[in-house]
This record gives sequence, structure tokens and C-alpha cells, in this order.
Amino acid sequence: MRCENSRKVLLAAAALLFASPVVFAQGQGQGGPGGQGRQRPTTTQQQQQRQTGTASGTQERQRIRATDRQRDQLRTCTQTADRIRQQARDMDRQAKSGSFNADRARQQRDQLREQVRTMEEQHQQLMNGMSEDQKTALRTRTEEMNRIHERVNAQLGRLDEELGKPEPNRKQVAETAQRISRDMNQWREQYRKMETEMSVQP
Repeated sequence: MRCENSRKVLLAAAALLFASPVVFAQGQGQGGPGGQGRQRPTTTQQQQQRQTGTASGTQERQRIRATDRQRDQLRTCTQTADRIRQQARDMDRQAKSGSFNADRARQQRDQLREQVRTMEEQHQQLMNGMSEDQKTALRTRTEEMNRIHERVNAQLGRLDEELGKPEPNRKQVAETAQRISRDMNQWREQYRKMETEMSVQP
């Protein structure tokens, strides 16, 4: 009788010993073979991730939000850029017309130069007043504006060269003025985008 009981105890112990790895494997194997699968984020976790991203974007906008002075400067810079664009368009039209006058074109060139100089000063004042966070966030924008500025100065140099001739080629004058107008339109658009990024209301 005692032997029979001992045999039963041994059989029960063996059953538990072999069953334990099965239970362990089932616990570790959820989500994929070998227990290597990942659980998908729950709806609550996804909402928390979205909220974190939204909060981060809000903080970024707060850091680069324009001051009242910067709002005024941006509007002034945009207006100056628009005046230059319009002056270049007028010069383009006048050069294409039958009443092209070289002296009048030279006056228009001088006005363009003066306006560009004013624009440069206004832009520099705006940049000098920006915080490091603003400069960093707007670096791509300002780098593009630097490239546009270089193109405008190059076009003004071409106008100087052409209008320095006794008989300027009015077609060349018109094409150069047209390029300046196009570049200033792009410059103005960069200011518009900058206003949006700095939360300036239209």
C-alpha cells in the first residue's frame, strides 16, 4: 500500500514538472512565435501620443510667436517688398512699350536700388530682434531669402550694365526688370510664410 502511494506521488510530481514549461511558454509566447511579438498600442496610448505631439507643436509655436513689434516689422517689410515688385513691373511695362526712354529707365533703376536698400535695413532690424529659438525655427526661410536677395542684387547689376550704354537694349531691360519682379514676389511670399509660422494674424 505504501509503495502504491509513493508511486502516485512520483507520478504527480512528474506531471507538474513537465507542465510548468508549457505554462511558461504560453505566458511568454503571446503576440507571436517564440514570445517575440509586440503588443499593439491601445486606443488610450495612441490618444496620449497624439496629445503629446499636439502639446509639443503648441509649445514650439509659443516659443517663436512674434511680439507686437515683430508683427509691425513683418508687415512693413512685406509692404516694402510689394512696392519693389510693383516698381519692377512698371519698369518692365515701360521698357516693352513704344515710348521707352533710357533716362526714365535709369530713374526707375535708381528708385529700385533705393527701395532695395530700405528693404535690406528693415530685414536686418527684424532679424536682429529675433530670439535664438526664432532664428533656429526660421533658418530655412531666411536662407532662402538670402538666395533671393543675391539674385535681386545680381539683376540690379545687369540693369546698371545695360543702362550704362548710350543705347540700352529695351528688351534686355524688360527681361531683367521682370526677373526682379518675380524674385520680389518670392521674397514677399517668404514673409507671408514667416508670419504664419510666427502666429501673426492677417
